[in-house]
Amino acid sequence: MPPKARIKPRKLPSQERSKQLVESLLDATAAILVKHGYEGLTTNRVAESAGVSVGSLYQYFPNKEALVAALIQRWSDNVLATITERYHDVSGLPIEEAVVPLVQTALETTKINVKLHRILIQQIPNVEASPGFVQFNRRLTELVSSWMELQRDQLEVDDLHLAAELVVTTLGSLCDYALLHRPELLDSPAFLRHLSRLMLGYLSPTRASQVLKKSRPSAPDHWE
Repeated sequence: MPPKARIKPRKLPSQERSKQLVESLLDATAAILVKHGYEGLTTNRVAESAGVSVGSLYQYFPNKEALVAALIQRWSDNVLATITERYHDVSGLPIEEAVVPLVQTALETTKINVKLHRILIQQIPNVEASPGFVQFNRRLTELVSSWMELQRDQLEVDDLHLAAELVVTTLGSLCDYALLHRPELLDSPAFLRHLSRLMLGYLSPTRASQVLKKSRPSAPDHWE
């Protein structure tokens, strides 16, 4: 069995110029992945696209797997920052009012750089850089679990961390499905309503039932 590729950077940039160099390398990596796919990604091609020597690239990244891993890290940090801000915004709301903006955020972050996101979903899980997605899901699960702790008195689940893991996995899988197979759903109010009902129905069936009763037969509900 061949040895696993090293996916950690050789070193982290400390000065502004080196930080800009690394950002340029990651931007080039993203552009090449979108245009040529993972198989078409090479360190020489990345260096040429970024306008630097391959030697400069190797100062920070030992191989293309490390480049992709760093790109996934940057992507996940940006997504988590957006989601964290939204969770803070709704932390004081009743859960039936909070689920819509939270699900909306999941859909919005799915649409960030759609072409790159699609490549990451389709091709990267089969390479060494894929542990970055596992770490991302763990961090997101911890965030959702912390939010659920604040809403504990409104929830009807007995294991908050497991519930958070199920919410993250289910919502993420449905968003990825829409991205890959039904991209029009990412902008669909009906899809947003169904996902919101799914989330609330699992976390608090009693509140979900109350909201649905109030919204019938024609009055708008929290999910319109």
